Amino acid sequence: MNSDGWIVAQRLVFEGIEKPKTRTDPIIIQVNKQEVIGTGGMRITYAAQVKSIDEDEVEVISDYVAKVMKDPEHQDLTRHATDARMYEACALLLAEYRSVVHDCRILPMSTKAKAKQMQIIRHSVVFTGDLFFPTDVYFFEKRLTGPYVKYSSNTDFNISPNQPGMDPKILQLMNTFTHWTYNTSEGKNLVGDLQGVGPLITDPQILDMNENLWTLGNNSADGIQAFIKDHICNEVCQAIGLPPPLNTPDHPGPVASATYLWILMIMVPSKTPVLYFQPVHPSQASKTQATSHITKPLGFHTVLSRTTSPVTKPRVFLRGCHTTLNDSSFTDSSLIQL
Repeated sequence: MNSDGWIVAQRLVFEGIEKPKTRTDPIIIQVNKQEVIGTGGMRITYAAQVKSIDEDEVEVISDYVAKVMKDPEHQDLTRHATDARMYEACALLLAEYRSVVHDCRILPMSTKAKAKQMQIIRHSVVFTGDLFFPTDVYFFEKRLTGPYVKYSSNTDFNISPNQPGMDPKILQLMNTFTHWTYNTSEGKNLVGDLQGVGPLITDPQILDMNENLWTLGNNSADGIQAFIKDHICNEVCQAIGLPPPLNTPDHPGPVASATYLWILMIMVPSKTPVLYFQPVHPSQASKTQATSHITKPLGFHTVLSRTTSPVTKPRVFLRGCHTTLNDSSFTDSSLIQL
């Protein structure tokens, strides 16, 4: 660490979908543990900054937040990487949902425009020390400015719209997104615990009937039952043709779409995280090397490259697998980030 507080850390870079590799890139960070941005059930959020170089070779300092697990036993790379994988699964499902809203002829253009703005926040897994014996592990997210609002939790899906900064239409779209994921997965899972600033979402969770999948926020059947009890369909739900969330003989629910199934087959990890690293260790990266290396903002939007059409995938849900950290390339799992 330099006297001004900047340190050279490493960030995980996940490449590809079906047969990805993971490497590490140097990154210059500063985490201010004296400035607590917020505290949740599992993590503490600190103010942080990232130093990078823009396209004009000008040094840029960007504001981020660094999230740290409260429980030391959960403070490891695999859990943070699993969170990153879940974020990307949420982002892929959100993109599919936006397409459904866009293609709906009933909804007004103003609603479609707001749906188009819905995004999962940029993020990255950052650590100091050795890859296999890290000193500190952080989940970095772009710092949001503006009123922070809660759209749902993993136990409450009927949040009051009377919050500072709450856009009622965004709330409707968020609630319908949760309903759409529940309905399209045939009640097997849903995306909930939605919050953020306006249409920008942070800390989403995937709740799955299999309690061993996804991350620590998956409260499984309890959370899904809470959604069924709380959810009140709105005009967006009705416009895109969603039945009430509780499947009955009158509303059996649709067959899960091929794209939805493909996303879940590729992305689903178990709570015992799935990680195969093929690290690229920079040789004693200096501050100058790290600064020159980072020419883009932390995090990136992944472009899918599908070697197999999702339509050809079998209609089953991947159940995750259990493995340990090693130096081989990925086999049957994928980790990517925004």
